[in-house]
Amino acid sequence: MSINYIDISPLPMLNTDLEIDRKYPQSFTTFRDQILQSDDFLFASPEYNYFVTAPLKNAINWASRPLNVWADKAATIVSVGGGFGGGRS
Repeated sequence: MSINYIDISPLPMLNTDLEIDRKYPQSFTTFRDQILQSDDFLFASPEYNYFVTAPLKNAINWASRPLNVWADKAATIVSVGGGFGGGRS
């Protein structure tokens, strides 16, 4: 088993207007290629307002745009925080 860290910090905020002419930023293409090359995922995020953090939600949204590159991929979520221990994120 090997674990590769995927840096989501270069991703801009999701902008579906870019889909009209398919003028996606390079960070989008790189990110989606990394997901396609992976077998499964470990999401690690503190609970933030009963959800995952905004940068992680943004990354999930970018990858779920057509064609959804998360499809048929296994995932595990690790979280902590609040009185419920991160269970709401």
